[in-house]
Formats: sequence, structure tokens, C-alpha cells
Amino acid sequence: MNYTKINLTDSSRNSDPAHNDLIRYSYEDGMVIEKKYFDPPETEVQATESARRWRNNKLKYTDFIVPLTDYPNYQSWINYRQELRDWPSSVNFPNEKPVEP
Repeated sequence: MNYTKINLTDSSRNSDPAHNDLIRYSYEDGMVIEKKYFDPPETEVQATESARRWRNNKLKYTDFIVPLTDYPNYQSWINYRQELRDWPSSVNFPNEKPVEP
């Protein structure tokens, strides 16, 4: 049975919906179904890679703090960066991310 698919959340993503987009399926016989699109669950490897990218971005984003010893809450940021570096070897990886100060 043929149908047309319209992304009600963002029509520019009709052919490539994002997680939680609302999709309307209109069938030739007049039946219309609307449902949310859900990305397939990540595999363990994908979750690990995603977590490492997130961590690397956080480290890069906070690199500027290291030489600024008078930065507000400096030691907390340095400790946070160490937690980020240690995180992949912890039992919480990749499920519980370190929390920014």
C-alpha cells in the first residue's frame, strides 16, 4: 500500500527525520497515522564513541582555563577535567557523565 510521509515537526527533514519528530503517514485509502519517530537504540560501540566525542569536546572547550590560575572556581574546573580524562576507565562509562562545576 502506497503512502506519503510528512514530517510535522520540520518538513525539511521529511526524508531524514530526527529523534522524536512527529510523522504523518497518509495512505491511498484515506487512512492517516501520526506517530513519533524514534532513532534505533545505539549499540554499545556507538554509545562509547559518542561518549568519547562528548568528553573530548568538553576537554577542548575547557582548555583555556588551564593556564588561567585566577579563573573563578579554578580548582573545581581542573578536578572536572581530571574526571573527564578518568571517566572512560570508570565503571560509570559511558552512562554517567561527569558534572561541570
